[in-house]
Formats: sequence, C-alpha cells, structure tokens
Amino acid sequence: MGQNGSGKSSIVKILTGIYRPEQTTKLFAGGEELHLPVSPAHLAAARIGVVHQDIGIAPSLSIVDNVLARHYPTAALWHIEKRTGRDMAHRILGRLGLNVDVTKLASTLTEAEKSILAFARALYDIERSGGTGPGVLILDEVTARLGPSDSETVVSTIHRLRDDGWGILFVGHRLDEVVNLCDVVTVIRDGQVAGKLLAPKITTDSLVSLAMGELPDLGSTPPPAVGDTEKRATFAVRVDAGPLRDTQFNGYDGEVLGITGLAGSGVDTLPYALVGHIPLRAGELRVGDELFHLDDMTPSKALRHGIGLIPGDRLINGVAGVLTVQENLAITELTNIRGHRLMSRVNLRKLDAVTKEQIDKYRITPTDPSRKVANLSGGNQQKILVARILEQNPQMLIAHEPTAGVDVGARAEIFHLIRESARNGCATIVCSQDVDEVWDASDRVLVLSHGRVVADLDTAVDDQSLCMRAILSSGSDSNAPQ
Repeated sequence: MGQNGSGKSSIVKILTGIYRPEQTTKLFAGGEELHLPVSPAHLAAARIGVVHQDIGIAPSLSIVDNVLARHYPTAALWHIEKRTGRDMAHRILGRLGLNVDVTKLASTLTEAEKSILAFARALYDIERSGGTGPGVLILDEVTARLGPSDSETVVSTIHRLRDDGWGILFVGHRLDEVVNLCDVVTVIRDGQVAGKLLAPKITTDSLVSLAMGELPDLGSTPPPAVGDTEKRATFAVRVDAGPLRDTQFNGYDGEVLGITGLAGSGVDTLPYALVGHIPLRAGELRVGDELFHLDDMTPSKALRHGIGLIPGDRLINGVAGVLTVQENLAITELTNIRGHRLMSRVNLRKLDAVTKEQIDKYRITPTDPSRKVANLSGGNQQKILVARILEQNPQMLIAHEPTAGVDVGARAEIFHLIRESARNGCATIVCSQDVDEVWDASDRVLVLSHGRVVADLDTAVDDQSLCMRAILSSGSDSNAPQ
C-alpha cells in the first residue's frame, strides 16, 4: 500500500509485462523465475491472474462473453461450444459466490458483481492454461471505485479465495481493507519500500506513519468549520448522486476551493453532478442569488447560466483533436462573432482577430491557428480548453483534474488562470485525486470519503500532510454511509 504516486501501480505494471523493468528486477513463481517482461500467457501458465483497477468489463456483452472473451471453448473446425462456455462461466462464478444467469448482459450487474466477474475472467484464464490447484491473484485497487457496500461484497469474495488457498497480492490504500485483509503489508513511499508489517501489528496508525513519514500533531491546527460565518459565501452545494450522500459545503469570496479523495469517494462524481451530466437523486446549487435544482440541471442549462466545466479527459470530453486551434477556440464563440447581415455566415475577419488574441493571452504554442489540436502538447491542449471556458466569463468554474498529463510549466500557467478567475469573482472548485495538485491550486481543501466531507483544511495554515493523513485514515471510519 501507499499514497497516490508512491509507485504501487507501477509495480503491478512491471509484474504484468506492461512496463519493461531494469535488468535487476526479478519475478519468481512456484520457485521458478519468470523472465521479465512477462506475457499474459506466461503469467497464466504460472497460475498468476491479474485484475486491474479498470476492470475492463464490456457492459454490452453477456456475462459469459466477458468471462470467456479471450479463449472461448471450441470444437472441430473452430466451432464455438456455447453450452460448454455457459457451463464453465456458471461454475467459476459459483465458486466466487455469484449465481446469476450468465446469458444476461454484464450491464445488469451491480458494481460489486462486475468486479467479481473480472475475478472470474482471471480464474478462467489460469484454468485454461493448465495445471490444478490455487494460484495467485494480483488485485490492483479493485475496490477503489466502489462504495462501502459494494466494497464489502468484493472483500468477502477475496476472503473466499484466500480460504480456498489462493495467494492474494492486494494493492490498495483504503486502510480498513488493508488491516482486515492482509497478513503481510509492504508500504511504498516515493518509489521505495518504507517498511513491512506482519499481522497483528498491521494497524491504521502504523500504516499511516509508514506511508506518510513524520507527521505533525493532528490537534495542533484545528480545521476551520464549513460555513464559517466570518466569510461571505459565494456558493453553496448540496448533492446526492452516486457515492455522494447529501454532501454539503460552501465556497467563499475569492477563494479556490479544492476537493480531493480516493477513487470512489465522490471527487470524480461531483463535477459532473453539478452540471447535470449524470443522474442525481437530489441536490441544489446556489451561486450568488441564483438557486438551481440539480435534478433539473442539464449541461446546456449550466452553460446558459454561466456554470463552466473543465472536464477531466480533455481528448474525450474537451477538445476536438481533428479540428484546428481556431476551430476549437471558436466553438462557443460563434454566436458572438457572426456578421449582423449574414447571420448564417461567420465573420472570418473577426474570428481571426479573436483567435489571435486568445492564443497570445493564454500563451498557446505553436501560435499557428490552423494547427490540428491533436498535434499539440498536452499542456497546450489543456490551455485551449481552459481558454474556451474562461472566455465565456462564467460565474462558476468547476475544474476536474485540470493539469492531468501536462508539463510543469503549463501546470503553473493553468493554476494562475484558475486563481485569477477566482480573484475576479468567479466561484471556483478544483476536483482531483492528486493531492499535490489540489493543494497547490487551492486556498482551502475538502477531503471526501464515502461521499461526505471528513476534513476542511486551509492551505495557508495547515500542513499538506494533514490532507494525506485524512485521506488515508478516512477509509477506516465505521460511520461511513452505506
């Protein structure tokens, strides 16, 4: 285990052949060395299965197709044995405690059941490779995207596998799960082994100490209360969607409010709930004197009311790579630059002038407006997306992972733009799982766990380690909503 960026997932990618390791790296299975990088076939032959955080379930395929997709049983002339396949899938899922109609679509399963389906696929790959008896399953953050109830179901399945003799390499940073599941824990910090613990010495405090190193006294600087009446609130949020359970908080005049937490905490749900991009159970957003009912919100309505979203995946939900810099910048500006007489035709002279002004203002390079956005660096792609949102003069800005995949120079420029927008009166929220990013960008940081606020920290007063400690410790809170 370890905090974000410690190197946990890199280790898994080395073990599974995704990353090529240095020559000194060795992997042994069953007393024999597996030469790295290792192929999926060699892993399965060594009775090692892998389930990644992105479990790779195809919701539009049947349950049986998801289990057997890599190696469907065949007879003579490559004839697919569908009945045999159904029986095999049903048997493997039954071993994991999941008894379902395997002909149904995977989309009908709960999130926990989809994770168990991914376990079944790994077991089938091992079984097909030959040999008998239990093997080893590498589970990389398999509960990270799940709520408490689904996580409990998956953890119960892991216990079942362990009791059947399977070795489990469990990668995670939810402390309650690590404490309850593991017999041996290796803690990674900054790419190095910080320490190893054996049960019963695996405790929340010992794990936090190893993961974070030297920590200040939590009681030395009490966090400010949400809703401090000495400040002027510029927006208020109450949202009930996905893992967010009637989550409430305020934002204050001139501040950048950062929100962070683990995957599944709600930090990745909140930005899209506020603009009506995902279904909600209920919620309200008050910006200034305007009150919006979030169950009636849509992305287009959010835009009309000056609520701008910088989405997390710019190439899917942000910029259009096949279009030029000018076309991307102009997407939301066309109504402002059309000629008065020919409303159906764009005023090209004005379009050129506006594009040049924005390229200079946001320091987009290269400065050629005809350059395809797909050919720009990640930082310049992100600056185009930020420019397009900010040029609409939003009254509220919501940024999700705003500097993911950008260089340090572009990161600093984007943070400057976000801060300037907040100082100019725009209600501003930055949501990210990257604690360093949130802390650097924000004046105040909220930590989410299981959909509720568990810490409220002032970045000018509190130590950043308090934020990471709140994240790591929050998983063990027994009062998390179910």
